[in-house]
Amino acid sequence: RFELDIKYVDVIAVVKDWIDAVLLEAYIAQRKAGINLKIFLELNMSPLTLLMREQDIKAVMAEESNFTHVKEQLTRMVAGSKVGATMWSFASDAVLAASLSDIIERNIK
Repeated sequence: RFELDIKYVDVIAVVKDWIDAVLLEAYIAQRKAGINLKIFLELNMSPLTLLMREQDIKAVMAEESNFTHVKEQLTRMVAGSKVGATMWSFASDAVLAASLSDIIERNIK
C-alpha cells in the first residue's frame, strides 16, 4: 500500500528475514486461535506486501480450489518467504499433485 519495499529497498532487504519470522509466528498463533487465512490476510496485508506482491495474494485468494491457474503467483509467494510457504502449502501441494497427475497421464498413453 505504501510501497515501502520500493522506496526503501536496502532497509527492507536487511529486515526481511525478521519480518518473515514475525509474520510466520503471528500466522501460526492466529491459526491456533481459529482465525482463518482470509482474515489473517486482511489483518496483515500491509506487512505481508513487504514479502510478497499484493496482486499475487489476491489472485490466489480468488481461486476456490483449482490453483493451477495461479501457479506462477503461488510459486513466487511460496519461494519468497517462510510465511508464504506455510500459508500456501495446501495450494502448492494441490498444484504439484495436479502437475504430477498430468505427467503420469501423458506418459501412460
